[in-house]
Amino acid sequence: MSLQLVGVDLDLRQLQAFVTTSEELHFGRAASRLFLTQQALSHRIRRLEATLGGPLFVRGHHVVELTDLGRRLLPLSRQALAVADEIVATAQLGRQPLRLDTFRPIAASALLRQLITDLGDLPLELSTRHSLGTALSALQRAEIDVAFGRVHGLPHPWPEDLAHRLLRLEPLYALMSDRHPLAARPTLRPADLRPQGIWTPALAGATELDGYLRALGDHFRIPLTIGPAVATLDQVVAQIHAHPGRVWLIDADVQTAHVPATALIPLVDPTPLYPWSLVWRHDNRHPLLARLLRTAATTARREGWLRYEPARHWLPAEDRAAASGASPIGRDAPG
Repeated sequence: MSLQLVGVDLDLRQLQAFVTTSEELHFGRAASRLFLTQQALSHRIRRLEATLGGPLFVRGHHVVELTDLGRRLLPLSRQALAVADEIVATAQLGRQPLRLDTFRPIAASALLRQLITDLGDLPLELSTRHSLGTALSALQRAEIDVAFGRVHGLPHPWPEDLAHRLLRLEPLYALMSDRHPLAARPTLRPADLRPQGIWTPALAGATELDGYLRALGDHFRIPLTIGPAVATLDQVVAQIHAHPGRVWLIDADVQTAHVPATALIPLVDPTPLYPWSLVWRHDNRHPLLARLLRTAATTARREGWLRYEPARHWLPAEDRAAASGASPIGRDAPG
């Protein structure tokens, strides 16, 4: 028997009735599973048989069996229902915002504000966990879709179910009180910080940032002092004002224009770069994720966010390989 389906509209409710009945081989049990009367179920099966041009079941007094046509069409019908379910799930998912963990409040970072501006009307739900290690567990639990952070210096091996792409190599500046002995300098070399050292608040589980600062201190022989934990930039500035000899390293993209009585000085010869990556789950099917990654690649290319010159810049050893081969196009990107 040939089966001609060109121009035929298949009713998914009829396909579901066929598949359920084939699993039960009993019209009464199949009708119960579908919350239908047995008469309504039989009507759907007959309508489908009329559409397909042949019987799907052999009906006896005490037995229901699939015909040859029914056996051939059963796996295809299951596939059709699975595809329909996926279409509905994808459509519903597309109406859900992309959940983005930003590491710090969005208003504090020019990098994040630029990226979100470029995303246009992409619906986002923002959260702030202050540590990639914390964000990774949230990613694996599917509580968020994307996180930012440095992917090295974690206390455990990289999770196999997560992908990452380098987004930004961000220059670091020295933030200090305007009473600091170095505050009048237009630029500073990392070696200039040796006498006073670097101060940083306790990092509350951000081992990737702690590892970066320790690697920087070891490489340039700069003492590192860990202070009390703080939650905001204002609290950091209060510590700097209370202790004018302290120097805090800050990302170039963090907004400090309205921080009073401080000096923000670029670091040169070489300039330390902090590597920010986007992180997501390999199996994340959110339809907006691919758009985010494409936009991030375009923004990184346009803004020169991945510029790295070994003679001018410094990175920890484990970050150099990724930076040297950095491309805005990641192999692990969906879509």
